[in-house]
Amino acid sequence: MRIQPEPVGPDGGGGQLAEQARAATDGDLSQAEAMLINQAHALQAMFVNLAERAQNQTHIPQIQCLMGLALKAQAQSRATLQTLAEVKFPKSATFIRQANIAHQQQVNNSPAPPHDPRAREADLQHV
Repeated sequence: MRIQPEPVGPDGGGGQLAEQARAATDGDLSQAEAMLINQAHALQAMFVNLAERAQNQTHIPQIQCLMGLALKAQAQSRATLQTLAEVKFPKSATFIRQANIAHQQQVNNSPAPPHDPRAREADLQHV
C-alpha cells in the first residue's frame, strides 16, 4: 500500500488529520512510517548536495561550513532511520529484579534493620 501525502493548506484538511490520528490510535502507523522514510531520504539528498558543494570550494571556511551542515544532515538521517526502526520493531521492556553475576556474593533482599547507635557501641566494647 503506497501512501501519497496530500498537502494541508490553510483552507482545511482537518478531516484528513483527524483520520490519520484515528488510524494511529488504532495502531496503523503507516502514515508515520511513510513520513519518516521520506524525511530520511530528503536528509540524505541534502547530505549529498552539501558534500558535493563543499568539494567544489577552494576556501577552507566555506568547506568547513558546508561539510558541517552535510554531516548534520547525515546525522539527522541516521536518527530518523533509527526512529523508523523503533516504530516498526519496538523494544520489549524487560524488568529484572536482580542479576547474580559474582561467583561469591551475599544478597539481602529484605529491608535493612533500623540503625541503633547503642548496638554498635555494645559491639565495640566486647572486642
